[in-house]
Amino acid sequence: MISLDVAIWVAAIFNLLQWSYLYKETRFFRFSEHTFLGLSIANVLVLAIVNITSMAINPLMKGQVTYVIPIVLGISIWTIVWTKYAWVSRYAVSLLVGAVTGLSIRGYIKANIVDQLIATIQLAKAAPDAFKYLNNILMIIFTIATVVYFFFTTGTRLPAPLARSRPALEKLARYVMMAAFGTVIGGDIFARTAMMTARVIFLLKQWLGL
Repeated sequence: MISLDVAIWVAAIFNLLQWSYLYKETRFFRFSEHTFLGLSIANVLVLAIVNITSMAINPLMKGQVTYVIPIVLGISIWTIVWTKYAWVSRYAVSLLVGAVTGLSIRGYIKANIVDQLIATIQLAKAAPDAFKYLNNILMIIFTIATVVYFFFTTGTRLPAPLARSRPALEKLARYVMMAAFGTVIGGDIFARTAMMTARVIFLLKQWLGL
């Protein structure tokens, strides 16, 4: 039985309007796109107002005068829309970029460099079974090959065993990276296919009741 829920009908109609892009960029697609963008921007605006009120205005009204600093910096960013006063926004933007960069670098180094090095080294430990041990050995070899591949400026400064085996390691690294990239792309395609399948099931079952 076809659903009588208004929300499901709206979702189904906009779903079909979006899929009309598979034919070409029609007015129906542009209508659904503009509607989605408008709702998204309105939602972001409301959340911004709520965050400013709860995280800045309310504490300031309770006597926490230090919140004046982020409020002033936030307001100063808007001066970028006036050419004459755009220079004022540079202070707030520079502080924001500097703080975010500093925090990001700290987390990035730990998560993507230190932890990865520790995990690779720990792979050399004895594994519970032969298959797991072989997998660890291959992981170490692939890691070394990929790292050597990007040592474009080392010349002959590599250790002698690595220098002699560098061409073979670089070739192996290319295969490893292509396999990794293919896996990532395949996973992305699989995820998007799963999303599309979920929408088809929604249209057939929840909307049309088939």
